[in-house]
Amino acid sequence: MFLGRMLKSAAAFVLATVVFITAMPYESQAIPAFSRQTGEVCSKCHFLTFPALNEYGREFKRHAYTFVREEALVERNGTLSIPVVLNTSLVINAKYTNATTTGVAPAGPGYTNGTWSLPLEAPLLVAGRLGRNVGFFGALGTVEGTSANGKLAKNWKVVSSFGVDGGGFRIGLNLFNTAYGWTAGLETTNVFGQHGGVLNGADVTALTNIGMTRLNMQGVTLWAGNHLWTIGVAGVVPDVYKAGSANFGGQVIPGLRLAFTPTIMGWDVDIGGGMLNGSAGHIDSATGQRFAGAHMDFLDAQVQGEIHDVGIGIYADYAYTIAKSGVKYNLFGAEPLEMDAAGTLIGGNAQAGDRTGGWSIRAMVKPVEGWIFGGGYGETRNKTPAGESSGNSIWNIGIIREIYANAELKLLYGQQRVGALYPTNTAGFTQTTKSTTLQFEALM
Repeated sequence: MFLGRMLKSAAAFVLATVVFITAMPYESQAIPAFSRQTGEVCSKCHFLTFPALNEYGREFKRHAYTFVREEALVERNGTLSIPVVLNTSLVINAKYTNATTTGVAPAGPGYTNGTWSLPLEAPLLVAGRLGRNVGFFGALGTVEGTSANGKLAKNWKVVSSFGVDGGGFRIGLNLFNTAYGWTAGLETTNVFGQHGGVLNGADVTALTNIGMTRLNMQGVTLWAGNHLWTIGVAGVVPDVYKAGSANFGGQVIPGLRLAFTPTIMGWDVDIGGGMLNGSAGHIDSATGQRFAGAHMDFLDAQVQGEIHDVGIGIYADYAYTIAKSGVKYNLFGAEPLEMDAAGTLIGGNAQAGDRTGGWSIRAMVKPVEGWIFGGGYGETRNKTPAGESSGNSIWNIGIIREIYANAELKLLYGQQRVGALYPTNTAGFTQTTKSTTLQFEALM
């Protein structure tokens, strides 16, 4: 029955999309920030469309965004090596979402909520080379899914990359402040990274749904690798602004990220995983607990390539977290740790022994130039120390029409079903939300 409803929804969605945007033209000509620095078109670094990375895009990231045309450099005696122009892009992002929720108040058995976001976000991206071995990426202004907390730049990183003789081996040290997860110091996968993925693909991933991107984080990543593998050791702290909670001192929560990225029979493969486990912050004199802690383990994989000029990408992940004891707040779990714009902690907190695990799989297909189709499914399940268990499932399908290489119109349909005992379900009975989103995004 569920499959039948899903197929009917998908068919209606595809028909509406084709009717709505078939007549739109496709052109590939405009060039955003990194293209201005390198002289390369956007497709040089991206698989199918922005923001998904291909093999060259990963190398550009591992080289600290320093690739540049020599004629576009200002240099002096090895002490200055910067682009002639400041490389910037303005992101224009607007959307309308219509969502219908059943099984929850305030309007009886269900209600519909339409939301206009004009703009959804409009950050100025400042990015590129700071020197021969150092680069920068920063979003100036409010970015979707983040709270400003008095800071102008809420997603930024300073990255470095130094070559070592043999096999293209490189090492670096990256500093970051981000709302895109603790691996953002050097994240190259398209499974959950790269700003949430194509067609909101990260929304279905287990990593997202157990809290990977629910809280801004600051940190440092020491990394090493080449085109075949990358290893990163991170130290992170949650970016919190509640009275008495910001005293982390020199403490960080340690994490490890691994990625193996071979090319197999012409296909770009990425197999990886990671773990974050530790605590940080002051000790509460009344309870003896540290302020924050986390224990997360995950695996992820992707395959990208072409069959008869049809671009195909397949992505999957598995994640697991168990709430730590001896800490006041757990960063991950089915019950989110979140903050409002004033810096007040909202939502609940997982109890010691709570376990949340999940998995996801999704795919993207580009059969012809200018058109991208995608869809995915993921689920997570929470189990409390008392033995109660409940799940959260989500699936979506979507279509992208590339008006230009740097401007897209997206139509996305999704459905989320939250079990009666799932911690985020405040109503206490099964809730289902169906949403349709029309979004325009451009970089200039």
